[in-house]
Amino acid sequence: MSNILFIDTCNSRLVLSLIIENKIMDTLYFKTNKNMTEIFNNQIDIFLKKNIFDKKNVNKIYVLNGPGSFVGIKVGLVFTNLFASLNNSKIYSLDVCSFQKTNEKQISIIDARGKLYYCKLNNNEITLETIEKINDIARQNKYEILDNSENYIFEECWNYNKNKFIEVKEVTGNYVKKAI
Repeated sequence: MSNILFIDTCNSRLVLSLIIENKIMDTLYFKTNKNMTEIFNNQIDIFLKKNIFDKKNVNKIYVLNGPGSFVGIKVGLVFTNLFASLNNSKIYSLDVCSFQKTNEKQISIIDARGKLYYCKLNNNEITLETIEKINDIARQNKYEILDNSENYIFEECWNYNKNKFIEVKEVTGNYVKKAI
């Protein structure tokens, strides 16, 4: 039986989803107010209790590994690695820029501050780019620009990307730039 806990702690909202046998049972969107470290464990407990689901029954964790909030990413990764180690769960990871897309004619951007955006152009590495460069590439290739890292709809992104996650022994952060 496949019991998946999905975790996204990369931005200013916590997204959790419980997927059992390929069926999305419930999804939580929780605005964090930059307090991910304070609310994370409690919100997971509340979410699983609401769904009458024991943590011990999670056998797969799907986690987004960045880019985004340095602290948020760290919270998700530490939990995932520790939980998987203690419960013998498998870990699957994907970057945020890939996950937010729902078709190949999209470029997902994430505000990196300083007039720069994280983006993944032409399925390459995540880089920091100006909005002008991103707009030029989007116009030339007829891509849609997605600036929805705070508001994506989990079900749509999951259905398009669930097979793109990579199994890893230990998840590491996709920070792109150093923390400030």
